Amino acid sequence: MSTPGYSLEIVTWQEAESDIRLVRNVVFVEELGIPAELEWNGLDADYVYVIARDSAGNTVATGRINGDGNIGRMAVLPLHRGKGLGSELLKNLIQIANRKRINRVWLNAQIGVEAFYAKHGFEPVGEEFEEAGISHVKMEKQIRQV
Repeated sequence: MSTPGYSLEIVTWQEAESDIRLVRNVVFVEELGIPAELEWNGLDADYVYVIARDSAGNTVATGRINGDGNIGRMAVLPLHRGKGLGSELLKNLIQIANRKRINRVWLNAQIGVEAFYAKHGFEPVGEEFEEAGISHVKMEKQIRQV
C-alpha cells in the first residue's frame, strides 16, 4: 500500500463485523444521516471487504465487493480523509474482482463524488436516482475483456 502509516487487509464480514460497523456507523448513520435500518440491510455477509488500519491498529476505512462486481459502502473516517485511503481501497476492491474473473465492476456513487470514481476509470450509466434520501448515479468500469 502506498499510504504511509496505514495497512490494508482483505477480510470477511464475520472476521471484522465490529470494525466495519464502527466506520460505517460514523460515516453513513451519524455523518450522512442514513437510517440504521437502511444501512444494516442483512446483505453484508455476501461481500468481501477491504479495511484500512492506522498504525495503532484501529480500523479507519472500509469498502466491499460482492460476486456480481458491486462495490459499495466505501467509507473513510473524517480524520483520515485526503490521505489516499479511498483510492487504495478502490484499487484493492478492483484487484479482488479481477482475481475472481469479474469482467465489470459497478457502484452507486453519491452525487458530488463522481469525479473520484471517474479518476479511477468509472463512467456514469443511466440517470440520477435517490437512495436513502441521497442523490446517486450508477457508475461502471470494465476491468476484463469479454
